[in-house]
Amino acid sequence: MKPTSPVWAEFSSGAGWEVSLNATGFNHVNLLLDYARAYHRAARRSLDSVNRALQDENCSQTPSDMDAHPIVFLYRHALEVYLKTVIVFGNHLRGLRGEFEVPWKDIFTRHKLVDLLPSVQEVLEQAHCSGIWVAPSFQTFSDVRQMVETIDEVPHAALRYPVGMKGNQVGQLLPDGVHFNVHTFAAKLDALLYLLDQAAQGTWQTFQQEGLSHPMIRDQIRAYFQS
Repeated sequence: MKPTSPVWAEFSSGAGWEVSLNATGFNHVNLLLDYARAYHRAARRSLDSVNRALQDENCSQTPSDMDAHPIVFLYRHALEVYLKTVIVFGNHLRGLRGEFEVPWKDIFTRHKLVDLLPSVQEVLEQAHCSGIWVAPSFQTFSDVRQMVETIDEVPHAALRYPVGMKGNQVGQLLPDGVHFNVHTFAAKLDALLYLLDQAAQGTWQTFQQEGLSHPMIRDQIRAYFQS
């Protein structure tokens, strides 16, 4: 099939998997949910590959601590994108209702997760999110907040680099390191990401339902599904 987007010429030849990223003609901000899901899938697949190596008695190499870095980074990034997706879809609904929308710069210039929580809370406390809570891990927003705050204890940059700038000096981002169980981390993040996925879907569906009574919004929704 002929590409519908500009070709990245250096990498355009060869057998195998060809893709067209971000080729949709609709508002690209609505791709956020797809991005969040993709990072979550990648995290799961990375963890699954490590699990296979741990279970394979014939495997000559066992996973090292460094193998956990991409897994944790992917999970953490999936969480960030999910939180932002909930806010963006909430913005759609707020705009439809004539309510105050969260400024875009407050969504896309921040990487500290706790900064996103007040706007996420407003969405999760809406009626359409009443069925997302899962006992015993996440029964109220306080449970979500506690988990996000715990994850934010490790600097975002520390999942990407071992060092960073502290003033004019290069310093360790985690001077004492951090010890944890990757499988426990993944299980708790899986539950949280599923909850946020449900919240995002519910918010989008509510926007669609309410938007059907607005001709302009109705046309935008139809254009999205036709693209």
